[in-house]
Amino acid sequence: MQMGQGFRASFPDLHRKLEAQVAEGDTVVTPLVAGGTQKAEFMGLPASGKSFEIRAITVHRVSNGKIAFHSAVLDMMTMMQQLGAIPT
Repeated sequence: MQMGQGFRASFPDLHRKLEAQVAEGDTVVTPLVAGGTQKAEFMGLPASGKSFEIRAITVHRVSNGKIAFHSAVLDMMTMMQQLGAIPT
């Protein structure tokens, strides 16, 4: 939850585009594209005004109608390159 709030503070225009959603049993997998513009400090990087767009995937496990587990994998290397924090 705190990471999500930190992302929203740094990238107030954060957006996600779901590309698909696959469910089997109690597990839901969602590949997506996420992007936004850095308007505040992020991981020690001062606000750059630069935008990023990366691929990500989330995995949820549902139990009793509620999300019991959440995991996300983001392409942070590409994100940090697009923000100018590391060379391409």
